[in-house]
Amino acid sequence: MAKRTPLLALIGCLAVGAVLVLTDVLPHSCGTTQNATIEVPEAYADRITVHEEGEFTYTYPASSLAFDADTEMLYASDTLLAILDPTVDTAERRTLAQEAHGTIVGNLTKGANIVQIILDAPADLPSLQALADTLMEREGVLFASPEVPVLSGATESGDGGASAQSTVTKDANGWGDGGTVDESPSGNNWWAEAIGAYTAWELADISYPVTVGVLDSGVNFGHEDLEDAGEQLSGYTISSPDTHGTAVASLIAARDNDSGLRGVAGSSDDGGAHVLAVDYTANNGVFSSTGDLLGLLNAFVLSDQLFSGGAKVINCSFGINSVSWLQALEELVQNPFDGADALADLIMHKYSIAMQNRMARATSDMCLSALASMLNDDDTAELEFLIVQSAGNDLVDGEPTEAWRNGYFAGIGEKRFLERFPEGSCGSVTYEDVEERLLTVGAAGRPVYGSLDRVPLSEDSCYGTEWVDICAPGPHKDIYAADAGGGYAPFGDTSAAAPIVSGAAALLWSINPDLSAAEVRELLCTSTDHVAERTTGSGPYDVETYPLLDVGQAVRDLLLYHADAYRLQVQVVDSDTNEPVADAEVTFTPADDDTDESDPTTLTTDSDGIVSLDDTEKRLYDLVVVAEGYETNDLYRFDTDALDDASDEAHTNVVRLHPSAGTDAQGVFAETIDRLADTYGVVATGTEQYAVHNSRGTPVSAERLSGLLCADVFDYDDDGSDELLALCLDPAGGWEVSDTGEWTPVSLVIEMYEEEDGEAKLAATETATVEGLPDYYPLASLHVFRGEHDGAPMLYVDMACDFNHLWFSTVGLSYDDGEIACQGGAAMSEHYNSTLCCEAADGHALRTLFELSSSGSSATVDGWRELSRVTWDDSDPVPEDARFTNHRESYAEALARIGLTDEAPRGYYVGYGPADDDPFYTCKALPLEHLASTDGSELTALCGVSSVSASSPSTLELTVYDESATRDAYR
Repeated sequence: MAKRTPLLALIGCLAVGAVLVLTDVLPHSCGTTQNATIEVPEAYADRITVHEEGEFTYTYPASSLAFDADTEMLYASDTLLAILDPTVDTAERRTLAQEAHGTIVGNLTKGANIVQIILDAPADLPSLQALADTLMEREGVLFASPEVPVLSGATESGDGGASAQSTVTKDANGWGDGGTVDESPSGNNWWAEAIGAYTAWELADISYPVTVGVLDSGVNFGHEDLEDAGEQLSGYTISSPDTHGTAVASLIAARDNDSGLRGVAGSSDDGGAHVLAVDYTANNGVFSSTGDLLGLLNAFVLSDQLFSGGAKVINCSFGINSVSWLQALEELVQNPFDGADALADLIMHKYSIAMQNRMARATSDMCLSALASMLNDDDTAELEFLIVQSAGNDLVDGEPTEAWRNGYFAGIGEKRFLERFPEGSCGSVTYEDVEERLLTVGAAGRPVYGSLDRVPLSEDSCYGTEWVDICAPGPHKDIYAADAGGGYAPFGDTSAAAPIVSGAAALLWSINPDLSAAEVRELLCTSTDHVAERTTGSGPYDVETYPLLDVGQAVRDLLLYHADAYRLQVQVVDSDTNEPVADAEVTFTPADDDTDESDPTTLTTDSDGIVSLDDTEKRLYDLVVVAEGYETNDLYRFDTDALDDASDEAHTNVVRLHPSAGTDAQGVFAETIDRLADTYGVVATGTEQYAVHNSRGTPVSAERLSGLLCADVFDYDDDGSDELLALCLDPAGGWEVSDTGEWTPVSLVIEMYEEEDGEAKLAATETATVEGLPDYYPLASLHVFRGEHDGAPMLYVDMACDFNHLWFSTVGLSYDDGEIACQGGAAMSEHYNSTLCCEAADGHALRTLFELSSSGSSATVDGWRELSRVTWDDSDPVPEDARFTNHRESYAEALARIGLTDEAPRGYYVGYGPADDDPFYTCKALPLEHLASTDGSELTALCGVSSVSASSPSTLELTVYDESATRDAYR
């Protein structure tokens, strides 16, 4: 380590009849040994949990516990926990253990980085704390402390357990009747109405599955409302179902199945919340170690068990409160350990607020340091997750207490952060970074007189605006939830409020998985007009308020986002050189406003060719761009873009001006484009999904794939004058939407127009056939882009298909002397026992391209010649990679002859990776993602269509794009 502080002998280490003497110990000599993986020590293996990739944590036995009567602190007498900066390597971790005369029994190197060290001999609390303080002087040690046991402290009071049965009956306004969205919540579903859940469900498209981690007691996933709604975290002890854990899971993810209840993020299909649950005390009964808890936290964030990307939300409905926490202590003191009698006497005769305070601070410091470590770690810093902690329920002398006394994440506020990190940050992590990942939830009571205008804080909910971020319904025993016995029972307190908020967070992420944790948190805390009130005195203004969850408004704000400012930013460039055009006049005319306010605004581009128009709302504008020496461009229509509050950045739209050739060809071509659009219609852009029955069929109508797809004005024959390229989709005779169709043909019609005597005249036409675009099978794609080869313009058409065999091809077209001709192309076909590489052989090879695909890899067709072939018997394994060398080279050479190189080919057998990682890569990959020009010149995407299928559920995803954007006004 860069900084070494020798651990001199510490005096006064008498504890449990043992003497602990620590001396200065030098680290191991340099070598490979000190950076080797830290292994699980065999002597303690039976108490160690092994996590992913060989990481592990340790839970000490109850006999290792000790109670210090002077400080009223419960701790492990032989185990230290150190939370580390992620830069601390294996050798440095071993040095920490050696200098403490101990053995590493817990080691996490991803997420929350920790080591747990079991000492050669137990020690009393002052000695352990002195050792921990010395460790904290070491560079890279964020926090060190004697291990503090994590007790099973559910933040819900009263009875419960696996045997509890339903004591709530449905009523006239119950779940079975669908609920309401009014302002007077009532019935078993009153809490869902109070948070606007029905509004959210009406507005939301719960499309994406979201993993929600639940650290709690056991969950009954066999319950009718939790079947297919989640599972236990694999690799960890499975405990018996318990009502607390089951109720928490149901409020988050109970299925939308017309029975029981519906969780806030519950869905009827694969979308919405899916719970990943683990009982954090299952390994040791009534308690666990902090190291184990942090290991489980890492496991949730890094797990791909349900869906890739780990848990987005982690619900923690536990803490240090005076009811369930004391119950756990009463059970714990039945075990013999040093100080157990003193602790039993304390909890039997009086409640000690001092003990609760010290335990709360200790657990919060550990959680804060662990979260800081996670946010400094490259494995977890970029992951978007939100930890939702219950504020706790605690009454002292009949009055609730502040939320920090619930410990763990509930005790993390700005003041505590600065006490732990006086410099204002931990590495690159600030308090704002930590705050963005946490939500502490208080419990709100029933609305007064049934109106959300008056909602009190629940009578036993912990409070404090420094810690409590939001409230959700949680009156004691007044929340209808699932129980472990398979029925339904009353639940409540902050244990219920937290999962209601967790479900709301998951719901937002299921609508938009790209949201950051900060954005989800802000939506939940600010998208509400209601508050929960806590009376602090007798005066009319002695009221403390907390935001009351309104998930309906949060969803509305997410879907109907309104920014304070909008901007339309345009850069004008020369179409030949891509250089900016300064002093161009850009006229903006609102396209969707017929009032007097639609007067145009004309602005002049700066030296970078950029001009910006600010607006107060989202609006569509028609553009006319004029510059000396260039043809007028009036082909574009753009939307204003919502500004980023932090950077005031807006998307820049590019307009290309063509040098003037004496006639305003742009204007002539604009009229032609308008005529084509009016005559044939315009193909809409975007992505949509179609439900498919029996995993087959043609769900996309002929009308959807009919009309003008793209119009591009460019000098395609390099004669100094522009041409108009029009690309249309023609469904030929059309087809019917059905459950049985496949291999349905669509024609791509390529038209080239020349300007002649002030008119646009059709000069050349070419066609290609694509099969499968409207079908569930096969997967298919069509892309068009342009570039140049040997200094001449080139138009490229790229197609792909995947069903029982896979094929993909790219063809290069030129335009000259009124003719569109094929200059070459490469096509690859792969079947289960053969592969074929072909090259375009004549000027009309594009017309027969799909015949080549339909023939599999067993034959060639007119216009194409075979370059290489590999075949093998059905019963033989796929040949070694060497057999495909000529195959790969033939494909690369054919592409090079039209000026292209493929950096990630789409085949399976040719030995490249993308298709192995993504079965849809062949048809989803955009040309410019894997193709490049051989001479380094620019490739320009024009348009495309792709259709890929998914089996769970059976859907077809159709994507249409037009990068020219000239016809967006018609869409």
